Amino acid sequence: MVEKRLLYIVVGALAMLIGSWRMNISIFYRHLMSYYNIGTITVLTIGFTISAFVSIFSSYFLGFVYDRKGISTVLYIGVITQLFSSIIVYLMRFYPWSFAVWLWYIGNGVAGLGFPSLMLSINPMIMRIFSRRLDIALAIIQSSSYLALTLWSPIITKLVNFMDVFTVFLILSIVSVAPMILCIKICGDFSNVQKRKQNKIEYGDSIPKLFILLLIPIFFIALSSTMLLQFIAQIVTDFYKMFGIEESTALQHHTPFAISVSGVFQTLGAFTWGFIAMRIGALKTLPLLYFFEATTMFTAIELSKHSLETAIAMLWLRFFAFGGEPVTHMLLIPTLFGQENIGKLLGMQTSVVMTSLVIGPVIGGLARDLTGSFITTAYLSALLSLVAFVAALLIVIVQHLKFYSRLN
Repeated sequence: MVEKRLLYIVVGALAMLIGSWRMNISIFYRHLMSYYNIGTITVLTIGFTISAFVSIFSSYFLGFVYDRKGISTVLYIGVITQLFSSIIVYLMRFYPWSFAVWLWYIGNGVAGLGFPSLMLSINPMIMRIFSRRLDIALAIIQSSSYLALTLWSPIITKLVNFMDVFTVFLILSIVSVAPMILCIKICGDFSNVQKRKQNKIEYGDSIPKLFILLLIPIFFIALSSTMLLQFIAQIVTDFYKMFGIEESTALQHHTPFAISVSGVFQTLGAFTWGFIAMRIGALKTLPLLYFFEATTMFTAIELSKHSLETAIAMLWLRFFAFGGEPVTHMLLIPTLFGQENIGKLLGMQTSVVMTSLVIGPVIGGLARDLTGSFITTAYLSALLSLVAFVAALLIVIVQHLKFYSRLN
């Protein structure tokens, strides 16, 4: 049984690592702009917004499907939508931009239907089979997603230099569904039926009020992190510009290094914060995690006026905390609400995160446009982390007061 659990982790991590290539979709933008002679990038980024918007609703649906049908059905949906989306994008090559743009939007919308399928199949499966060392298991899975950014970026960059962008898109989609099918084959026999543990509250099909309250700080911290991730290259570049380094030099030499190192810190954060959450409780970890994120971001901004190296180091610590967000959030479900309806609860949680993907880039972009600096975007991200901290702290305090009142 232990060997089979390890196999589930390996296969799940492989599927996440290869299937997360779409995190690098921005690499395709420049080539599409050149192919169609487009002067603005906004028309392309709208596709990502559409995909994220569709994922808000599909996340809850896929979580519901997982609870009722199991991991295989959710992954099959991911496979079908991945292939269908890539075929639609591939067909763009045969049409002028006036029609191709609609294929781009439709293709991204279809991708949004199945985009959360990996998260809402592999993660709940891991949450069910690991009663011990769940933090490590989830951290391994989540780290695969972080490492995908580092793995696929140079590969995609080289591929688009040797063949057209549409063929690369199709090939990557075909390659990514292979581990998903392997996951279906190996993990498909996993049973979703588990007895409720006696020390868990039987919530049945209702949504716990505490869970709904927790979605509030989760939304604000996800909004904060989304803004940071979306504009990290521009924020880091502005840091370098404050010390007299030209923008072109920073973008070519310094910024890529700073961003690549942040991926390592995210991986370390996934394991560290997961360990903390299992030791003191995921609920108690939330305000600590959010306070750390707010503090490191505010500190990074202030230090950027005096010391470039320490400012970048504090920014890496912010990513260290960000790496712990998904693991800590997921640990809330089995530790507080048990195994019942785990897919539905995780789907709701994912929908909230997807909502931040739609709103975050807009707010962050407006903050920059109104002030002319991405430092303002960084300040806004830090402020949202602080709001998340206050909300989480209030929830923890109220829960403790309720606990002590029952004792008396």
